[in-house]
Amino acid sequence: MAERMWIDGTAEAAESGATFPIVRPVDGATIAEVPLGGRADARRAVDAARRAFDRGPWPRWTPKARGEVFLKAAALLTARLGPLAELESLNQGKTIKQAADADLPFAIDNL
Repeated sequence: MAERMWIDGTAEAAESGATFPIVRPVDGATIAEVPLGGRADARRAVDAARRAFDRGPWPRWTPKARGEVFLKAAALLTARLGPLAELESLNQGKTIKQAADADLPFAIDNL
């Protein structure tokens, strides 16, 4: 079974039904199948994001409240650093240590 795209609050396949493999670089093994989204899928996602922004609370929140959301996301990712580093290692072919000590902390710091 292929993974799904998250659009408008639901997990969906690509409109075309097409998927593509995520391949582990070290041995060429397929570790996942993901949707091959197209123009229509992108349009659905953009339209859903626009609706969520316009109807949701985000535009009315203070910068401080918005910042707290990003800090919470960073804390949640940091709490799951080990499993995320293992996944990144499989996906990129780099060591778990490199993912855990450099790549993921750098990405989290950007939040």
